[in-house]
Amino acid sequence: MNKKQLQANLLTARHQYDQAAKLLEEKLLSSVNENQTTLLSLMELAYKQHRTEDAASIAETCKQQAKLFDLWEYNSYIAHFQLYTLCKKPLKCLEILLPIVKIAFQGVESQSVAALSSHQSPKNRKRIFSKTAKQHCAVCLSGKRV
Repeated sequence: MNKKQLQANLLTARHQYDQAAKLLEEKLLSSVNENQTTLLSLMELAYKQHRTEDAASIAETCKQQAKLFDLWEYNSYIAHFQLYTLCKKPLKCLEILLPIVKIAFQGVESQSVAALSSHQSPKNRKRIFSKTAKQHCAVCLSGKRV
C-alpha cells in the first residue's frame, strides 16, 4: 500500500470523504496515464521487433483503456497515430491527426467531467492531461521520454 492509499484510508476513517476521493482519483489517473505511456512504449517495441499485429493490438488496448477510464478523448487516438507514424502510413496519420488537432484546440475544459475525476478541479484535470499529452507527443515524435 502506498502513501496516497494510506492517506485516503485515514481521511475515510475521519469521514473526510471528498478529500479521500480526490486523493484516490489523483492516484488512479496518474496510474492510468502511466499505463498509457507504458503501452505506447510496448507498442513501439513490438513494431521494432516486426510484430506489427501485436503492435496494432496494443494500440487498440490503449484506445480501449482510454475509453474505459473515460480519459480525455485525445488518449483514444494517440496510440494509433504513433503506430501509423512508425509504419510510415501518412494518410492514416492524417486521418487520426485531424481529430487530435480538433480536440487539442477544444481543450480538456470542453470534455465532460468523468465520474473517475469528479473531485478534481478543472485546473488539476488540465494539468494531468496536458502532462500526458506532452509525454505521448514526445514518444510519438522523437522517441524520447519526457
